[in-house]
Amino acid sequence: MAEEIAEMEVPELVEKPTGQMAFLKKVDEERFVEAALFMSPKAITLRELSRHTGIKDLGLLQKCILRLIQRYSETDSALEVIFERGIAAMRVREPYNAMVAHLAASSQFNKGIMKTLAVIAYKQPITQSQLVRFRTSKAYDDVKALEERGFVQKIPSGRTFALKTTKRFSQMFDKKQNTENQPKQTNGFE
Repeated sequence: MAEEIAEMEVPELVEKPTGQMAFLKKVDEERFVEAALFMSPKAITLRELSRHTGIKDLGLLQKCILRLIQRYSETDSALEVIFERGIAAMRVREPYNAMVAHLAASSQFNKGIMKTLAVIAYKQPITQSQLVRFRTSKAYDDVKALEERGFVQKIPSGRTFALKTTKRFSQMFDKKQNTENQPKQTNGFE
């Protein structure tokens, strides 16, 4: 047994993009992407995923995500991987999500952004100027963050914008929508 261990090839450690010694030189990219999605507290863009994993080839990252989607859809796992418009996430499937949501460490948005999102969802379509009257000028920053993450769509409407939630919002927050209309998992795009 000791001889077998001595003969094993030990992979070299390489420096993580942030400067910490942590990653093996020869790593299975798909498992690496899977681990990154698992640890990410929020949905993550391909560019963010590239930055955090050090995998520069966005095509390779996309292929890894699509293989993960297929693998999780073929198993009876409580987890699923979603990928839409260049944004990927690993999440708990329904009905398990409802049973374990209270265990989540924190929301991906602060309370202020969540309140802004709730107003938009409830009053949609709502103009940005109306939203600012409800939520103060902080709503401008909230809308920017929500739009960047794909939860809100801004449509020009005169001198302001009409705001409404996106399909991504429905997939992430509307439990009935989640169970009835799962994202297409053949290629990860709509």
